[in-house]
Amino acid sequence: MHSAYAPETSQADRTTRAGTRDPMARRTGRIHSAALRRWQGYKPAPTISVPVPLVLWLGDWLGAWVATPFNGEALRMLQHGITGDPAAMTALLGRPPQAFATALSCRPASPADRQHAALFFLLPALRYALAVVWLWSGLTSALWFPVTDSYALLAGVGIAGTMAPLVLYGAALLDVVLGIALWLRWRLRAVGMFQIGLMLVYSGVIALCLPEFLFHPYAPLVKNLPLLVATVIVMVAEEV
Repeated sequence: MHSAYAPETSQADRTTRAGTRDPMARRTGRIHSAALRRWQGYKPAPTISVPVPLVLWLGDWLGAWVATPFNGEALRMLQHGITGDPAAMTALLGRPPQAFATALSCRPASPADRQHAALFFLLPALRYALAVVWLWSGLTSALWFPVTDSYALLAGVGIAGTMAPLVLYGAALLDVVLGIALWLRWRLRAVGMFQIGLMLVYSGVIALCLPEFLFHPYAPLVKNLPLLVATVIVMVAEEV
């Protein structure tokens, strides 16, 4: 741990071993999570117990694919314990380290804290959901939807003959590529802007050439509105 209280000292002098005797540090994640939820004004959430070997395996698997604090190395470190002698930290701070509950009580949770906690998992879920929409659209167009029906729809917007298969499978491939890019968080802002432009073009062409879809009971065009907003949310959230 590096201290900012002694800028005149060297890097080695500003490095110390953190330690605490806070009983909360020895308790389970369930109690820790409940304390955080109380701090944010929420009731304790239901929990389940997961075998340690399974957790470590999941951590190793996730850590190999994405940068996440939930990885095998961090979990094994926690197994060795997170308590220690607080003397060095006390000397550095000029006071004893605060207990977990005391530290929380010193600063009540703000609306931003609660909003961040509420959206922590929802924003990635939204991104994955949008990626599935693009992947499903491309795969359905290329593999499962009747080709004759697809050609009939393209003919309605003035695309026929040798151009029909090129447009059909080219658009399907583009949808799949955009879905993969969104899933992998590759250049999200650029990908999101391209998706928004593509949805606007698709919607405009269909509204002009196939106006019956504007008044279809399943609202295929109107459903693009929440998709547009969701795409903007994902783009903005990535920059925060």
